[in-house]
Amino acid sequence: MPEIREKKPPERGLMEKRPKADIQELEREEKAKGHFAAGFGFYKLFWIFFIGCFLGVVIETIWCLITRGHYESRTGLIYGPLNLVYGFGALALTVSLYWLRKRSEIWVLIGSAVVGSVIEYLCSYVQERLFGSVSWDYSAMPFNLHGRINLLYSLFWGILGMVWIREIYPLLCRWILKIPNKVGKPLTWVLLVFMIFN
Repeated sequence: MPEIREKKPPERGLMEKRPKADIQELEREEKAKGHFAAGFGFYKLFWIFFIGCFLGVVIETIWCLITRGHYESRTGLIYGPLNLVYGFGALALTVSLYWLRKRSEIWVLIGSAVVGSVIEYLCSYVQERLFGSVSWDYSAMPFNLHGRINLLYSLFWGILGMVWIREIYPLLCRWILKIPNKVGKPLTWVLLVFMIFN
């Protein structure tokens, strides 16, 4: 009689993707654990900002090494590899797109394109009015508005926003969820004072 072997479930490979938790599932987990940064309040937003300050510097530095072949410092503060621009960018994307988290992909794409374009237009306008300088000019590109924004880059903003709210924001929430409650709040305030001093 042939031996009957019990079938084992296939093992996960290193490259196999784990099912990702959506934002609603993460928020339920945060609430169930009574996490200090549960929901969408000050503590969560501070950590999004702080991680953005750090990750932006790391990503830009690597990008510069790959594309230009040399190191360029992207640090914008006195202490640590931190830059406020990236932190405020992460915060702006999060705050402006959070309300779209339950909507379909097309709404997220359109909302992200609109939000990104408005931010880009305002940054260009304020820079020109306050400092008399221009960092970009899309006048030569089709479908531009006063050379400050154009349809192609608006589409890029849409894609970036979709990746942010669907992939990056949940990833950052998972990282924040790993910070123990005992140290979470005190560490937040210590880092806030450090950032103000910095």
